[in-house]
Amino acid sequence: MSREKITKEKLGQFLAEQAKNARETVAEACFAKDTVAQACTEAAKAGYPGCVIKPPAPLNLRGTKAAKDLVTWLEGQGLQASWVDARDTPDGIDYPRLEITWNALTPTFAS
Repeated sequence: MSREKITKEKLGQFLAEQAKNARETVAEACFAKDTVAQACTEAAKAGYPGCVIKPPAPLNLRGTKAAKDLVTWLEGQGLQASWVDARDTPDGIDYPRLEITWNALTPTFAS
């Protein structure tokens, strides 16, 4: 945390920056290539044509550097990646999950 004195005028900017940094940190763990490749491999071995990568909390990680880099990498591997909004939290918050497919013949996904 910055030692700079936080004034009323700077608090909003400070909080926005802290939230952005936190989302980037969560995205780096959630969207690590090895982690995602393992989840996809397990889904494929179970017979699924795709899998859904969900953040560990209802956060929108779609715009993070880690998410963008992962989507680019997945597409380079011949996979399809798309964002779907879903709701599965008690408070009813919608948040995007990354849906990865390698065979669109069957609409059943592992998550």
